[in-house]
Amino acid sequence: MPVNAQALLNSDKSQSIFSSGYAPDVYETPVLRIEGFTGAPFYLMGLNFQNGNLKFENVSISVYYRTAGNREWKKEDFIFSSHAPDGEPVIGSEPLFLPNDAAEYYLTLESKGNFTFRTFNIVIINPGKTTQSDLEEIKKVSESSAESDGMAYPKPPVVTRTQWGSPVGQGTNCSSSYTTVTHLIVHHSAGANSASDWAAVVRSIYTYHTQSNGWCDVGYNYLIDPNGVIYEGRGGGDNVVGAHFCGYNGNCMGVCMLGTYNTVAPPNNAIASLSKILAWKADQRSIDPLGVSLHGSSGLVIDHISGHRQGCSTDCPGTVMFNLLPTVRLAVKSLLQSIPPKVESQFPVNSTSGFQAYKSIKLTFSSPMDTATVRNAISFTPAAPFSLVWTGITTLEVKPAPYWGFSTSYQFKIDTTAKNIFGATIDGDGNGTAGDPFIINFSTVAPDNQAPVLVNYFPVANSVVTVYSEFKLKFNEEISSVANKIFLLDSAGAIVNLAGLVVNVTDDKTELLFRPASLLKTNTAYTLKLLSSISDMYGNQLGTDLLIQFRTDLNQYTEGTVIDRFEFDAGWIEPKSNSSSVNIDTLDTKFFITAARKRSGQTSGQLNYKFNSYSQNNLAVLDRPTTLDLSGKTSLGFWVFGDLSYNDLIFRYSNGSGNIMTHPQTWKLNFYGWKFINYSLSSDMAGFKGIAVKNSDPDVTAGSVYLDNLQTNGDYVQDVDDNSAQTPRDYTLYQNYPNPFNPSTLIRFYVPVRSEVSLDVYDVNGALIQSVLSQKEFEPGQHSVLFDGRQLSSGIYFFTMRSGGKVLTNKMLLLK
Repeated sequence: MPVNAQALLNSDKSQSIFSSGYAPDVYETPVLRIEGFTGAPFYLMGLNFQNGNLKFENVSISVYYRTAGNREWKKEDFIFSSHAPDGEPVIGSEPLFLPNDAAEYYLTLESKGNFTFRTFNIVIINPGKTTQSDLEEIKKVSESSAESDGMAYPKPPVVTRTQWGSPVGQGTNCSSSYTTVTHLIVHHSAGANSASDWAAVVRSIYTYHTQSNGWCDVGYNYLIDPNGVIYEGRGGGDNVVGAHFCGYNGNCMGVCMLGTYNTVAPPNNAIASLSKILAWKADQRSIDPLGVSLHGSSGLVIDHISGHRQGCSTDCPGTVMFNLLPTVRLAVKSLLQSIPPKVESQFPVNSTSGFQAYKSIKLTFSSPMDTATVRNAISFTPAAPFSLVWTGITTLEVKPAPYWGFSTSYQFKIDTTAKNIFGATIDGDGNGTAGDPFIINFSTVAPDNQAPVLVNYFPVANSVVTVYSEFKLKFNEEISSVANKIFLLDSAGAIVNLAGLVVNVTDDKTELLFRPASLLKTNTAYTLKLLSSISDMYGNQLGTDLLIQFRTDLNQYTEGTVIDRFEFDAGWIEPKSNSSSVNIDTLDTKFFITAARKRSGQTSGQLNYKFNSYSQNNLAVLDRPTTLDLSGKTSLGFWVFGDLSYNDLIFRYSNGSGNIMTHPQTWKLNFYGWKFINYSLSSDMAGFKGIAVKNSDPDVTAGSVYLDNLQTNGDYVQDVDDNSAQTPRDYTLYQNYPNPFNPSTLIRFYVPVRSEVSLDVYDVNGALIQSVLSQKEFEPGQHSVLFDGRQLSSGIYFFTMRSGGKVLTNKMLLLK
């Protein structure tokens, strides 16, 4: 057997033990001295083998040591195990711990079968003593109480890596990977069962794993000393993959009991801490502590709480500790049963009225539930058919079949027979004590037989838009799937592919966002077709196809001198830090660089704005860090992705006196997609200060716009006036939409200045049917109101707007 062994002292010294040769069945090394250490609380000694084919059951290796001035040799036997990162099993011993006065040692190697190796390393480590202040901090942590929210089993106190003296603190040298934990693996360190400095023991294991085994960090996720103190192991945080289970470390968490437990049991404090850390993880990951299942990484069917030896040939975690695992599993279950399950979140809340009859009741429980007991515990008063859909075993959806009764008051109850998988009975009222039911009282809406109404949309009918435009549709209620019900047709009637559908439902209203799969063609007519089969959640259909016709512009763009391409943050002053902002929500109003949208390059600037309440004075101001000199410039523009909010985008500049002014030209955010916004400059506009979103629509107090390619002297030419293409300059009353309608329709109008508006509906005989608006004041811009004709008979009606000295009338048709 060719042998070439080395001793590594203090992790940086080495000496030859013996040269190459053939060992007999029993081999004994020369006597070696332990030198070069100072202040050691103890010595860790370990072995690992390289470049060989060694099965550790075929060899027995022991160390004999003695202290200075003592002729008596003491013997310790090395225990071997397979700890390693995934796919890299190595042969190494568990560490031995020698007293700090050990002075000399030698090794004996006894062959029990065939094996070969070329190199083995003897590692001796001095971890250094833990300072008294650090020991006191560790004691303080160990005596603290776990913080419980009463919903989940709490994580017990853990001494952090920094507190036990990790050389890299809370960091790690690993490129950490994470796993879904399904199994909990128990180990022992096979070291001394007593020590005056357990933090030093943890440091020595860290050094052994990293400097001897060559791993990036300690192999275990947690370590527990005989006093019950829990130490954080591998860096990287919760669910990080360790190196402790036979090279198959995915899907498991490893906990090492410090000490040797082949013939003695760990102290009760240590068993208690082990049960607590396992209970915390079992609750977090919905692991049945008494269960058995496939461990995905190793392909073995093992207990959810297993010993190391259940993965490969090793004594770990010691015979006595292994035989205690059934007791540990029961202890973990008992701990989990001490926390009764609660409902963490619910929909609807108790005493809700006007609950939509198609909506499900949704519950999230604080712990994994026994689904059969929950099903048997559910009842409705009055009775109602329902079905259950579980997401995992913590989230439940109770679905009506197909609707709850209209105009009905219900009591939904989960009775006290509902339990979690650990056998704990539900705590229905959430007071921390099990044994009371969970109840929701709610009442449903009146019957709905009305078709959904498209209340806002882009492109606007008969408008001219850029080729970078996208689509945004808003309905007055929640609608069902629109798959294969919305089409874009070009001027020849050919279908243009659409992409990126996003459906947002807020306050029972639906917003649809989507875009062409490729850029629209220039100067081309298009029709967006919504099929009559689009319906609300009760099956009420539109009834007629909706056709929205628009065309694209010439897309004649000349880029000017670009000041900011928004590829990085150039120091723009956030609205919340700008004293000129008015009534903004400082949490949700923010500016940042994003790759979510871009006109060119890789990124753009995103301005999210939200006002606390509507006011015509609301401003979300985004200023440059320094004023941009506009001397000699004729225009300033940039690409804007609008949000169809009908709020205003305004330009802020400094005049020759240094006063901050607002450009007289205001751009209405009445578009969705990219559009070039260009402001003409006059001689008194000395410098560009920034932009602002002004809240001009009472119904929209939040939104997002994107900015790209801020520039001077750029140009964008349409075949019609750019701003007037979608924004009129005079009082305007648009055709209602839809038309014909049943029973509701949207009436739009535009006022160029702040104005009082009256809107009345008449029949064909000129009789006043309804005053929709009566001298209501509106800010400049486009506005809309919903007219409900469900009390009227089919026929022709006229709607008249009076504002600014103008009287405007349009005709509409109600068909029932």
